[in-house]
Amino acid sequence: MLADAPINQRPSRLPDWAILLAFCVAFSLQVVLTITRESATFDEPANLGSGYVELTRGDDWLLPQNLPFVKRLASLPLLFVDVKVPPPPYSSPLYGNEARLFGQRLLYEVNDGDRLLLLGRLAVLPLALLLGSLLFLWAKQLFGRAAALLALALYTFEPNILAHSGLVTSDLAVACLMFAVIYGFKLLTQRVTLPRLLLPAVACGVALVTKFTLLLLVFILLLLGLLVSFSRQVLDFNIIGIPRRSVTSPAGKLLALLPVFLLWGLVAFVIVWATYGFSYERFSAERIAEAKPWNLVPLSQFFFLQKAILSARQVKLLPGAYLNGFNWLLARSGRNRAYLLGQVRPGGWWYFFLVTFLIKTPVALLILIGLALWVQRRRWREDPLQTAFLLVPVVVYFTIISAVGWNIGHRHLLPIYPFLFVVVSSLIPWAVQRRPLAKAGLACLGAWYLAASLSIFPHYLAYFNELVGGPNQGYKYLVDSNLDWGQDLKNLKRCMDDSHISRVWLSYFGTARPEYYAIAYNPLPSFAPLDRRGDTYPTPYVAISATNLQGVYVRGLSPDWDLFKEFRTRQPIAKIGYSIFVYRLE
Repeated sequence: MLADAPINQRPSRLPDWAILLAFCVAFSLQVVLTITRESATFDEPANLGSGYVELTRGDDWLLPQNLPFVKRLASLPLLFVDVKVPPPPYSSPLYGNEARLFGQRLLYEVNDGDRLLLLGRLAVLPLALLLGSLLFLWAKQLFGRAAALLALALYTFEPNILAHSGLVTSDLAVACLMFAVIYGFKLLTQRVTLPRLLLPAVACGVALVTKFTLLLLVFILLLLGLLVSFSRQVLDFNIIGIPRRSVTSPAGKLLALLPVFLLWGLVAFVIVWATYGFSYERFSAERIAEAKPWNLVPLSQFFFLQKAILSARQVKLLPGAYLNGFNWLLARSGRNRAYLLGQVRPGGWWYFFLVTFLIKTPVALLILIGLALWVQRRRWREDPLQTAFLLVPVVVYFTIISAVGWNIGHRHLLPIYPFLFVVVSSLIPWAVQRRPLAKAGLACLGAWYLAASLSIFPHYLAYFNELVGGPNQGYKYLVDSNLDWGQDLKNLKRCMDDSHISRVWLSYFGTARPEYYAIAYNPLPSFAPLDRRGDTYPTPYVAISATNLQGVYVRGLSPDWDLFKEFRTRQPIAKIGYSIFVYRLE
């Protein structure tokens, strides 16, 4: 088995806890230095605001499509500071807009927005540290300590991981929980103990109140369960109070895993209901007088799922806000406008995530992944079960996420990276048995990888690899959360101050408030409309977010009116964080 493969390494005096402590310091330092330079990304005000309402008012309906775990985790520190709460704008006619409006008012009208945002961002950072620690443990178990160090180093400096580890969004949490559940199941198949039985069950429950994407864990676990049952793996039950026994036959293992999955499902079911206070509908006082939010979103376009959701509502199988959020997700699936390689269209492309993976992943990492799969192909074949635990989640997740039509961000691929880091770590036992040339090659790829990460600091969100010319050319290939998620308003203000620019014409893609950063501007069409109440003064400077520049969401009076087409042929005088383009009109 892979875990038992002998690896020739020099013993190290440095204990594992010291390695993990150093990782936490190095990783946290990069993230903190990044998030303190960034304004809120698009979803953060809505997530933080709705999470605070859920904790303080018991209202789960402000943003039900974004599940509670990360929102509430980020909002916890706000309970211990003085927060002024504006009345939620329940009269907003657009479903989901009310959460954004409330979040903006909470952060930028009645409180110090950057302070509250920083508290929320720091609260979710431990999830990234937990994921790195689990990654280290799994790689060490499979390939040894040196391999675990490589996996941890790759994780520590991966630009996409760093970009999302300090944001009040669910993407990194999805990666953490998916990896934790799969790793927990792997440990359980080696020896069934009470902790190994219960901890993954809790992780499953937390996963199901983090993001609906993690419902894919059901399919992944069932597939892995079948593979375990028909493999040579022996299920060794060692639970206190139950006679110890080993199960070797396929039928016996299937029967043994069935109650395990049923228990996990039951625990997850209870956690979902507990998250919503064991109440089908929880409303704040202001919400009770409003129409039920079910009327604001059409039912899913898929007949089978439509019937399933209606039946679940009738019997109150799950909390109402949970079902409503799931219905919203299905109703919107395949309808979002997407941008890829200079084209804009609703529904996206089946190969969208394949392209994002190839151009948003460091080239050195792409080479390491291919190298690990090729040079260790014999090892992968010799232990197909261990290979399945690493690659089945990647293949299943990548395939399904590519098919559902949510082509709005490479961030949705974050869950596959930890598994790939473990795969790459298999190169260490291979390299130590080869000539120095192999070790030198790995060292060169590692140096290239590190240089790519350091060169983009602190603009990790805008990372693009050398295949497309780096972040300077990224806007030609991808926008939205791949490059421009509203994070550079603070940097725009710094640029204006440094360049003595007193005012700009502004088209902004984001939900932070320019007024909060004392940016003097004349409003141009933006995805979230800017404040038009101020006076307009002449200025030759125009600042346009890359997403708006490419016409993804902001159009003219007709859908065919490409509002900023002329600017795409102009040379900007500055690119703020690679996401806001500043022009000077002669």
